[in-house]
Amino acid sequence: MRTVLLLSVLALSGRGALFGGDAPAGTPLGQCQRRAADDPAVQAATLRANSPLQDVRVRGVHEQEVAMQRAVQRCLAGRGQAPAGGVEPVQGDWLGPPLL
Repeated sequence: MRTVLLLSVLALSGRGALFGGDAPAGTPLGQCQRRAADDPAVQAATLRANSPLQDVRVRGVHEQEVAMQRAVQRCLAGRGQAPAGGVEPVQGDWLGPPLL
């Protein structure tokens, strides 16, 4: 029963059904999502996600999701479409004045 549930979750999450679905084909996001499946890190994680050993499979599913997100972000950044945000550089004396 657990195996059937896990495999159905894997099948749905691999297609994006659990997390909002795939982007339309004509958009840069949609193109990058499809291109990310060819990334070597994603393919290696997919092999681990399909392992018959449960602990390897669970870890592989997580690695697959992370690798897919990173591959999509790299693709978008390469196209100049990276999402806004990030870490703002520290400005001024954020630790305050010296104690001595």
